[in-house]
Amino acid sequence: MDKSELKLLISEGWIKCGLIFETQGITEKSTNELLNKHLDKIKKTKHIKVIEESFSTLEKTEPIPQLRERGINEVYSQILEIVVLAENFEELVHLTISFGPSALEVLEPEKIILSMRDAQNSLLAMAEMMHQFAASGAGGFIISK
Repeated sequence: MDKSELKLLISEGWIKCGLIFETQGITEKSTNELLNKHLDKIKKTKHIKVIEESFSTLEKTEPIPQLRERGINEVYSQILEIVVLAENFEELVHLTISFGPSALEVLEPEKIILSMRDAQNSLLAMAEMMHQFAASGAGGFIISK
């Protein structure tokens, strides 16, 4: 995508965002395949355009104690950095909830103006995710008076 097309999309309300994904796996192959599959799914997401992608080299790292207890003494780690264009804030929220980046930075525009509908839909998407966590036993809610 050239600079003029990028500028045009941002002027039309698209949001340029950098995201970082980190993963660990037991083998080099599984670690790399996992990130590639994740990237492929992101690329197939409607209303999202991946404009840059960069994989770090695989690194051997120490496993967490729970893995050591299972006899796993080494794991591999890799990082994927991407820059995307999201058609609007709601799509960026959906991308974040669906793909769980380790880090995220909105690069452009400097200001984002949300319609009431976009704000409400984004908040409802987050609430839905919280309800799914609670229903799966991963957590719950404290309701105060």
